[in-house]
Amino acid sequence: GVDSAPMHIAAAMQTPTLALFGPSSEIAWGPWDVAHRIVASNRHPCRPCGNDGCGGSKVSECLTRLEVDRVHAAVNELLATTPARLRLAVAGLTAAQLDTPHRPDGWTVRQVVHHVADSHINAYLRTKFALSDPGTTIKPYPEAVWAEMADSRTAPVALSLGLLDSLHERWLIVLTGVTA
Repeated sequence: GVDSAPMHIAAAMQTPTLALFGPSSEIAWGPWDVAHRIVASNRHPCRPCGNDGCGGSKVSECLTRLEVDRVHAAVNELLATTPARLRLAVAGLTAAQLDTPHRPDGWTVRQVVHHVADSHINAYLRTKFALSDPGTTIKPYPEAVWAEMADSRTAPVALSLGLLDSLHERWLIVLTGVTA
């Protein structure tokens, strides 16, 4: 369905994903050919049923009763491995390759690496704000402007790779403390 479009776009871009499945079948609708994590109920023999809720309620127990620990574990695994995957993707690239746009009129590989760090810093802060003040408004950041700043255009990618290592360690500690 339409709600699975981001998951499929991520899979098409070879971006590891986490997908939660309730009444839909992860075999029929899950991401393909990418390092993905699927969390689906193994306590509801009626799934996948394809129904729009249990007993016409519009609420699917197989989704609402997913074990938080299983979701946490899948999130933690993806967060823990992301910096290493990014480091591997740019390992051995020359300065000229790092300064090559990844598509016509697009950012350079260097800018993309720094963007990942900027994006994850923002996501980490949003997580902390959401946990400390549920009424906090999520503020966007001007990613296109940031990508043109001197640090994004010229700084060694090792700075952002190291930052991601530390940031993800902190993020995992924060998420480990979250309870249902």
